[in-house]
Amino acid sequence: MKRLPSTITPLEQLPEAKLRSTAGIARTVVPVVIVMFLTVPFLTVPFLTVPFLTVPFLIAQRAVAEETINYTVADPDLTLVRLDRSEKESFLAVHLDATGRMFVGGREALFVYEPNGQGGYHARQELYRFPAHVWMYDIKVRGHDLYVLTGNALYVLPDAVVRRKEIEAKKLIWGIPRWTSDLGFHGMEWGPEGDLYICFADPSLFYSDFSRPDHRSHWTFFSQPDGTKTPYTGVGGVLRCRPDGSQLRIVVGGTKNNCGIAFDHHWNLFGSDNDHEPIPSLYSPLRLMHLAPHTHFGWPRGWMAEKSPDRADLLETVCDSLGRGAPVGMAYYDDAYLPSRYRNNLLLGRWGRRAVGRYPLTPDGASF
Repeated sequence: MKRLPSTITPLEQLPEAKLRSTAGIARTVVPVVIVMFLTVPFLTVPFLTVPFLTVPFLIAQRAVAEETINYTVADPDLTLVRLDRSEKESFLAVHLDATGRMFVGGREALFVYEPNGQGGYHARQELYRFPAHVWMYDIKVRGHDLYVLTGNALYVLPDAVVRRKEIEAKKLIWGIPRWTSDLGFHGMEWGPEGDLYICFADPSLFYSDFSRPDHRSHWTFFSQPDGTKTPYTGVGGVLRCRPDGSQLRIVVGGTKNNCGIAFDHHWNLFGSDNDHEPIPSLYSPLRLMHLAPHTHFGWPRGWMAEKSPDRADLLETVCDSLGRGAPVGMAYYDDAYLPSRYRNNLLLGRWGRRAVGRYPLTPDGASF
């Protein structure tokens, strides 16, 4: 497989600046979806870029001292503008529908921002509040229905795209064990057949002994029709289901902590997998993966074919030179709003580097 360049590209490098004075939602002219956490003492900053013409980033902070936005974009064609901020809410997931409505999910609250017709948004409206500490990791739209993925469940909120009162949430899929807030369901995308694809982490990361030959967890996914059970033995992976939560099937296995997935224009599915921080000699660097159906990526019995050339059972990755890191969101960009160099690119948010990188896709045989 061809190796993608690991050099920093115009969209990729964000400064290692102090972030004490920044809190809010900003936008620029970029039609993509990326989630990246920027962390400094006492501050966690999700940087999110979303579809169509806006790039919001949401920041929750204990105290707001100044109005300055201490973020920059390396590409001079992009502009950063704050849309909103909050001292009490934690923003994590962002999605825009075709009319420009922006849906934002955090620790418990789900909000909507209506376009004001002047390139901005009206004040946020709270649509729904989930139980404490569910953490909304992703949001998707289908017709007038809003799909919300929390750390351990998939919900549908019928008509929540247009309704503003008396909204109800129906749980469609659940059952994954939840040892920590960051090991569970992470991202979702609509597939070519109308199914919803969902990536999930290895929930037993802090439970099992990696030196044992049986580092596998067993749990039961509960789905639709109500009462349907799907036994699962494994680690992290990707599943798919119908929009009503039925016909749950496992698509990909052998991942550790895939925090986002994206389809390209030919419906090839991609994902990323962060390295295992305590044992970098075995499980690094970060993996950028072509998630073909029925593939298994070896965790925790292996990591990358490039790292273990003696292993014929390990799959090569799309890029083997990403270095240490933890991905926190992925998007695919192939629109004409930006210069042609951005076409057919994967966009990857990276927590450790506080950056968004772009990775052009080059076909190589049956993969990339």
